Amino acid sequence: MFGKVAGSLNSAITTLSGRTRRENNKHRLYNRVAPDPDGNGFWIDMCDKNWRAIHVTEKGWKIINKPPILFKRFKHQKPLAVPVVPTKGKEANTALKFLEFLNLREEIDKILFMCAVISYFVPDIEHPGLCVAGDTGSAKSMFFELTKKIIDPSINGTISMSGDEAGLAQQLYHNYFVCFDNLGSLKTWKSDMLCRAVTGAGFSKRKLYTDDEDYLYQFYRCVGLNGINVAVRKSDLMDRLILFMLERFTEIEMKEKKKLFAEFEKERGKILGAILAILSKTIKLEKEIELTSYKRLADFHKWGCAISQALGYGVEKFNDAYTKKVELQNEEVLSASSTATALLGYLKDNLDKVQYDSESEIYTITMAPTEWFKEVTDFAKNEGIKTSKGYWAGDASHFVRRLNEVKPNLEKVGIIIQRYSDGSNRSLIIDVTELMSKPESDSFWDKAIEGRRV
Repeated sequence: MFGKVAGSLNSAITTLSGRTRRENNKHRLYNRVAPDPDGNGFWIDMCDKNWRAIHVTEKGWKIINKPPILFKRFKHQKPLAVPVVPTKGKEANTALKFLEFLNLREEIDKILFMCAVISYFVPDIEHPGLCVAGDTGSAKSMFFELTKKIIDPSINGTISMSGDEAGLAQQLYHNYFVCFDNLGSLKTWKSDMLCRAVTGAGFSKRKLYTDDEDYLYQFYRCVGLNGINVAVRKSDLMDRLILFMLERFTEIEMKEKKKLFAEFEKERGKILGAILAILSKTIKLEKEIELTSYKRLADFHKWGCAISQALGYGVEKFNDAYTKKVELQNEEVLSASSTATALLGYLKDNLDKVQYDSESEIYTITMAPTEWFKEVTDFAKNEGIKTSKGYWAGDASHFVRRLNEVKPNLEKVGIIIQRYSDGSNRSLIIDVTELMSKPESDSFWDKAIEGRRV
């Protein structure tokens, strides 16, 4: 009997599959958020048993019983809180009440966090990931557990990052907002996969080990990373994140976790309703925003300006906060690189080697890669910068490769690296024109060799 049922089921699947291919009816399945088919706002899956969804337009938001969108669900997902319509004129204040439950103390952090979280309900754009670091007792995990309850509630909350590519691909596919807990460091392939998830570039994995067919994944995901130290070391991933450094709570500030979560549950529907109201205002404002230049995540930059305006912060305040945060994160990447740290210190101590070209009006130091490697390595050893295996390049070729990894970050602080070859000889030309205008007391130089001493 069971064999007949299975046979009938397989036959039905085969028939339906063939019919679908013949009629070419394809429907995209969305996870948690989706664009409106008619271009009229967004849809947000409530993930409840009635398959309801929230429709957000510039006129407002409402819960729809039979949405025209197909959402894909997974067993771990839980329903959103039922949003509460906020008091007219109090939308921003109610949305910002979310900050009362989080350990964010700097105003720029509060602005960027709220703009990022509200942008997460905008589908099919690049959203900045949230990277949180801080000592034990700084409520890093709680930060993400509460944020996930607003955006993408789940049984899992925060999770450990898978150690293999197929596992990480599945974690990203199954969560719209995926929060990785207690990270120490990230291997290059993990960093690259997270970059692709943020930008929607996609990746693939084998269906079975016994065949050559692939599952092809292409989607945008919102990512959260936390650890005692900043796990991210690659500049391309750091450029796609917003970094928050949390301070340890004092005993007086500590609350029982159960009590805090109970308080949050009472406010969750109100906060979500207010966020949706702000998002509705943002849809209209985003069309009016005009920027002369964009940060790397251009879509988020524009939406962030509109969200900030809807929250009452204003466009200029968001731009200033985002610019400052990008600069701070660039310093974080440079201080995390032994090679960049040593090069900065070497340049500061060897400005007498700079040559000036009066015709082009630029200042440069030019040496062969092998000379640069020897000079900077000797400097690093004398200054106590880590040069052991794993921290330092083993030869000139690897040294140049390490420089290339942080080249965009060095350019942001005025160091331009160029290669030159006349056919037989190769040189590395380092342009320090911008740095020649910086006084030695400048904080940039003061930070040049911090962070990587033994």
